[in-house]
Amino acid sequence: MSVVERIADGLRIPGAMLGLTQRGWERKGTNGELPSLAPAVADHVPQATSPGSPDREAVESFRAADRQLGGGHLYGSVLLYLHRELAPRIFGGKQADTPQVFQAAAALTEMAGWMAHDSGRNGQARDHFAKALPFARAGGDRALGANIMASMSHLSLQLGRLEEAASLARAGRDHLAAGPRVPTLSARLHAMEARALAQGGEAEATRHALSLAERELTRTTDESPSHWISSFDPAALASEAALSLQDLGALPAAVEAAENAIALRTGDRARSRVFGQITLAKIRAQQGELEAACAVGHELLTACGTLGSMRITQQLEELAGSLAPYRSERVVARFLDCLAAVNQQRALLLAGISAPHGGGMTT
Repeated sequence: MSVVERIADGLRIPGAMLGLTQRGWERKGTNGELPSLAPAVADHVPQATSPGSPDREAVESFRAADRQLGGGHLYGSVLLYLHRELAPRIFGGKQADTPQVFQAAAALTEMAGWMAHDSGRNGQARDHFAKALPFARAGGDRALGANIMASMSHLSLQLGRLEEAASLARAGRDHLAAGPRVPTLSARLHAMEARALAQGGEAEATRHALSLAERELTRTTDESPSHWISSFDPAALASEAALSLQDLGALPAAVEAAENAIALRTGDRARSRVFGQITLAKIRAQQGELEAACAVGHELLTACGTLGSMRITQQLEELAGSLAPYRSERVVARFLDCLAAVNQQRALLLAGISAPHGGGMTT
């Protein structure tokens, strides 16, 4: 049985969500209802059976599930994989401490950081990112280190530390310059700097950084990028551009970028698509296009019910706040009532997600 199948079965993720056939336990359900997506994770961790490749498969499987379900559902399982599978090999001499083991530890610790952030645990996220960087250095993977710096830049931005966010993005590019060329990662780092510049009101510098990011995405390279790093594609850049342009007050351009991001996001990236829809709805509300904002809002409400992401809940609350002054409008009142009902359901979902409070592996 593959790692993907073990994750699907252990975490009760319907097979179709991860590109698998229907699982045996799905056929045993009643009334066609799906099992809970908020499992008790303690007994369900994919087991590594040989050095190297199972760790990579675990990273890819966790990443695929995270994109579909949100980090809250998987955070505890990633921590357990770090403790059970990687910590003994790094600290206990269970297996040789090869560069690949350190790279896997870096990738999964970074992933734990994102999942903590997605679950509303920003302090733990910061700790995870700080721990991931030394593992990447020990593994000799400069691209992975730069990727972690991009994640750190994102978190700093979310915490309102604009200078720190911009500095980390630049440091990531400097780090990447000494290693293999990875245009997609370079584009991500430019986009992170653009976000920080936009929030600082630096319009010209923001547009220049976005232009550099777009140019990087058109570049090709003969070198294969590190398989441990997360992807950054035109849809991701469009999402970052929409947020940057919104911060600059360039709303028509922000709408175009947000619509592009949504159009490029396929079904395997449910959370990213919902984020794009929330951004578009908020921009439409800023423009006073209430019917358009609510139409997008109704679409995203049908898609976000099972996503284990506190960030989505927070952004839904921001959307509600932007529309609240217009509650006297019938279309807005109807949408806000639906949004409130969905947020109540999501509160129950998030309350039912059990995640350990430990900080993962220590150095």
